[in-house]
Amino acid sequence: MIRAFKEESQRAVLKTAHSELALMEAIHKIRSDRTDYIARLDRLRNAVDSERNRLLRDEAISLVWNRQYAIRSCRGEINWLVYELCKALYELAELDHVDLNGATYMQKVRLISQVIPGADPGGIAEGVREYHESRRRWPMEYLKDGVGHAGREVL
Repeated sequence: MIRAFKEESQRAVLKTAHSELALMEAIHKIRSDRTDYIARLDRLRNAVDSERNRLLRDEAISLVWNRQYAIRSCRGEINWLVYELCKALYELAELDHVDLNGATYMQKVRLISQVIPGADPGGIAEGVREYHESRRRWPMEYLKDGVGHAGREVL
């Protein structure tokens, strides 16, 4: 039956079968290796999470820029473009732990007016109203997880 195991596993198990000292040394080594391994994994996970967050933030900012450009280029009604800008800002707010959906209608209007100064105030008001009504009872994703409450900021 022992031969059903991989060769490396066979050697490791049989090496400690008859020697208590070898067994204790092996246990100590594996615990030490595991601690080092876990520390390395944590460092790697933090680096990967940091890089992932940077990429997600860059993507969210790019989406905001595209929406700003679309609004500035638009010669007609901008209300749906403003709605789409609000959605793009939601993605960025999610990453920055800002409770955009918890903001009042007027706070959102002021935010959008800052993001696209000089745009038609009526179009901004209508687009923000559509967004505000559709998301009023929709909590930010990071708040659903129960994480990030300490860093929570409402506009």
